[in-house]
Amino acid sequence: MTEKNQYAFRRGDAIFEVAGNWNALMAEICIYDFRQSRPGDFLMVAMAGISAWLLVPEEGEPLVLGCDPTFGHYLLDTLTKQIETSPFLNNGAPT
Repeated sequence: MTEKNQYAFRRGDAIFEVAGNWNALMAEICIYDFRQSRPGDFLMVAMAGISAWLLVPEEGEPLVLGCDPTFGHYLLDTLTKQIETSPFLNNGAPT
């Protein structure tokens, strides 16, 4: 029996937590329109060219997302580079 808000991942997915303005980051790497989602929604999406899942958080909470473990390093690298270089995110420098 599974408790509410608990998820089991048999294959050992790479799991990430994105705090802050995750909506802006997702707008740059994911084509899904998050305006149609609600907190607690579990979604499968195409993100940065790979399939990933995410759990839409409550307002002010971090986004939890994951992918097949073989893409973990790629997704972490992609998320990090996007945050560091995007002119639309907090850390990005204008281009």
